[in-house]
Amino acid sequence: MHSKLSVILSILAVTFLTPFAASAKTAEEAFAMGTQRLSKGDFSGAYEAYGEAVEIDGSKTEYRQEQAILHRVMKIREDIKSEKDPEIWERMAQSLRGYYYTKEIYEEALDLDLMVHKKIDSVLSATQLAETYLQLNKNADAEKILAGVDEASALPYGRLLYGIALGRQQKIELAKKVLENVEIPEAAAPGMLYQSARLYALTGNDSGAAAYLTRTLESIPPSRIETARRQIMACKDFAGLLNNPVFTKALETQSKVSESGCSGGTSCGNCPSRQSCGGSQSAPASSSK
Repeated sequence: MHSKLSVILSILAVTFLTPFAASAKTAEEAFAMGTQRLSKGDFSGAYEAYGEAVEIDGSKTEYRQEQAILHRVMKIREDIKSEKDPEIWERMAQSLRGYYYTKEIYEEALDLDLMVHKKIDSVLSATQLAETYLQLNKNADAEKILAGVDEASALPYGRLLYGIALGRQQKIELAKKVLENVEIPEAAAPGMLYQSARLYALTGNDSGAAAYLTRTLESIPPSRIETARRQIMACKDFAGLLNNPVFTKALETQSKVSESGCSGGTSCGNCPSRQSCGGSQSAPASSSK
């Protein structure tokens, strides 16, 4: 009897104490909890946690902003299911993808990219799907999807991704040939410069990788350059360069561009309307895990 009573009391303790124990004591804890939930694709849980952070400390702009943006994202996630207009549907998908990338929710991005590619089946949709495959270290899948794109119609950005997929699988000579045949414009966007640096690194051209990393960082707004540096340091494609002086010097590069007047957030990816402006490739994508 005593044993049964102990079990019942234990169950009651778990039932009543767990919610209390999981409740944040500070706004910072609540916000961190929201970020953690978001990283696992728990959008509702993240929204609730951000709301708790706002309740505890409504003066912190970041908390209110993140909750408001997440609210918009959740609405788009719901609305896209019933949207009939192809152009609006595609804009909604691109907005969601931008948010997923900023928050590094790549599993969600993969589900979205698969859906977009199935519906649209374009060179762009194939390129974006391959990019997400690479973020998830699904290199063979990335190679396969890009090998199916005719080289004449392929995007230069996609060809770079193709080379990265090959390089990661130790198909170095093939990756080098891809790099040799990709024309990288002088005024290339930061995203393209960054992928170029990764491909140069994977093919053993350290000086080339450093040169393109320098151009990448020069093209990123000052407010986002530290985030870019952290992403570069975490990217496994540069693992062989970490102790190389040319890599260290490249990382010290300062921005040569002015801040955009449009954003009050931490990055373009935080804004579901980012596709309407030119800032969507202002920073390197986070490294694959």
